[in-house]
Amino acid sequence: MDPLARLIRELGSRAATVQVVGGSVRDRLLGRGVVDFDLITTDALELARWCARRLEAWCITLDDERGTARLITRDRALQCDFAERQGSLDADLRQRDFCINAIACELVEWPTAAPHWVDPTGGLADLAARQIRLAAPGSLAADPLRCVRAYRFAAQLGFELHPTTRAAVAATAGRLSEVAAERVWQELRLWLAAPHCAAALADSAADGLLGRLLPEVPPTHLARLPAGEAWLARLAACEPAWMTAEERLPLWRLAVLLGQPPAAVVHALVDRLRLSREQARRLLAWTQPLAGSGPPELAALVLRNGAESYGTLLQAVVSGELDEPAAAAGLGLLTEQVLPAWRATPWVSGRDLQQAGWQPGPAFGPALERARLAQLSGAAADAAAARAVALQFMEDSASNERA
Repeated sequence: MDPLARLIRELGSRAATVQVVGGSVRDRLLGRGVVDFDLITTDALELARWCARRLEAWCITLDDERGTARLITRDRALQCDFAERQGSLDADLRQRDFCINAIACELVEWPTAAPHWVDPTGGLADLAARQIRLAAPGSLAADPLRCVRAYRFAAQLGFELHPTTRAAVAATAGRLSEVAAERVWQELRLWLAAPHCAAALADSAADGLLGRLLPEVPPTHLARLPAGEAWLARLAACEPAWMTAEERLPLWRLAVLLGQPPAAVVHALVDRLRLSREQARRLLAWTQPLAGSGPPELAALVLRNGAESYGTLLQAVVSGELDEPAAAAGLGLLTEQVLPAWRATPWVSGRDLQQAGWQPGPAFGPALERARLAQLSGAAADAAAARAVALQFMEDSASNERA
C-alpha cells in the first residue's frame, strides 16, 4: 500500500483534522515530485507520536515548544513534518511567508485527482504567473530570513519576485544581521545549488540584498558565473562524479563569486557563515591563486588539496589567471596523470629509506614528499626513480648537516 494511504487509513476519523500545506502543495501543483509532506493539525506532537507507533516509524521532535515533529517510516518511503496549526486554517495560511506556500487541502483529499484547494491569499494565481508575493505585509518583518528565502525560491523555481515583494526585501535586508548564521547559510546553500541561481543573484544585487548577504563579493563577479558553469560542464565530461559530491556545487559557485581574494577575507566569510571545516577547506582551496599549470605545479597543488585541485584550476581560468588553452591542458594533466598518480599507492615509504640505511629523522618527511611529487608530476618514471629522488635528498641533507 502507498505509505501516505496507509497513514490516512491508520488515522481513521482523526485524518479529518489534518491538512497538507506549504511546499508539498506547491510542488504538486507545479508537477514536481512530492517527497516530504508538510502537515498541520491540532495536538501535532501527540498525533505524530501516535502515528509513529501505529506505523512502527521514527518520530523526531523538532521543536517541543512550537509543537513540531518529523515522522519517518523505517523504509524511508514516507516523511511527514507535523506542525501545530496556528488558529483556523485560514488564519494559519495567512501567517505564512509567500502566497505560493499558503495553499492547503484536507489530507483525506490528497490522494484524489482534484482536491479542494484552500487559497486565501491568491497563491494559485501566483503559481500560474510564476511570481513570489508576500502572504502578508508584515511577513518579512516577522522573520528577515524570508528575504533570502524569497530569492531561494526564485532560484529553485525560475520565478520572479513581485515588485511589492522586491521593495519589501530592499527595505528589510538590513535586518539580516539579526538572523542566526546557520539559518542564513542553509538558505544560501540551497539558493547557490539551484538551477536559476544566477538570475536570482542578479536581481538580489539590484535590490541591495546580495551586498548585505555577501559583502565580500564584488558585483562585477556575477558575470563570471556563466564561464564557471561552462568549465564545470567540461570537467563533467572527463570526471563526472566530481561535482555530484554533496556541497560542491553551492561552494563552487560561491568561490566563483569571491574570485581570489586574500585568505583573510575567505576566513572572515567562513567564520561569519559558520561553515564546516570541510566546507572551509574547499572554499580556501578554490580561491587561492594558482602557482602554474605545468606538471610540477599541479603535482604540488594536488599534494595539498587532492581532488579539490580541479576547482582551483577552473577558478584560475574564470578569474582570468589562465587562458583557455593553458586551462584545457591543465585539466588534461590533472585527469590523466596527476590525480591518478595521487590515488595510487606512494612509490616510496619510510621503510624504503630505512632499508637503505637511513635512520628516521626530520629529513624523512621532506624526502618522501619529494619522491611523491616526482611520482605525481611524472619526473620519476617508476618506483626506482622516485626512491633515487628521496635518497638523493637524504644525502644532500646529511651533507648540509656535516658542513
